[in-house]
Amino acid sequence: MPQQVWRRGDPVVRGSDPGFVAADMSDSDEYLVVRWQDGVEKIHRSKLDEIRRFTEAEANAARSTGRSPIGDLRALESLERIEAMSAERARTIKNPREQRVVDDLIRRAFAANPECEWDRKNANLLCVLALEPDSVGWRFKLSERLHRPVHRLFHTAR
Repeated sequence: MPQQVWRRGDPVVRGSDPGFVAADMSDSDEYLVVRWQDGVEKIHRSKLDEIRRFTEAEANAARSTGRSPIGDLRALESLERIEAMSAERARTIKNPREQRVVDDLIRRAFAANPECEWDRKNANLLCVLALEPDSVGWRFKLSERLHRPVHRLFHTAR
């Protein structure tokens, strides 16, 4: 019986639950790694008949959204990393003031319509500063610290 080739990003279904192949599976691999909505699962080669690839109609419907399966997989993985970083950061917050600063940074980083050009340009670093402050350089920290009072005065809706 020929082995099926599974590639990272291939959309799969088990029952009515969609998922994505999270890692290529070669003939020598014992497990297929699949990312479902509720987490990652290793499926033994002997149980691959429990899942199936998307049908052509399902694949066409997924393509009509304008996104690719690998792009959706990357987005899921990114959200999972952000969730883990957020949980870790929540454990290290020392007081309500620090919590307000973190909440404000996250609000500014993820704003659909940034309140100012500086926030739009630096949205990614604002998020990193909120979640992993030790990985942000001192120059950006200083720049954000100087911008914060200006932001409060001129950009925050009252």
